Amino acid sequence: ASFQGQTHCSKTMLIDAGEATAKNRVADVLEEYGVTTLNMLVATHPHSDHIGGMQYIVENFQIEQVCLPNVSHTSQGYENLLLAIQERDSCS
Repeated sequence: ASFQGQTHCSKTMLIDAGEATAKNRVADVLEEYGVTTLNMLVATHPHSDHIGGMQYIVENFQIEQVCLPNVSHTSQGYENLLLAIQERDSCS
């Protein structure tokens, strides 16, 4: 995962979040940029090297919109991500 900063109109987007082992580093980079809310969180596909750290991001940052691929996937990591998104959405 990489963070390129904010758009010219101060919108933030994170595309993928690396392996689960990278979750703290991804969060640290977002915090270094002062990001507390992501306007858009994008998962390009449900493999662990792209969505492994995303559950942590969903649980610890405000997320306005989530964009997930239109695919079925039965990995535990992807199912955990979907549950975390559903839980955050129901708390709003």
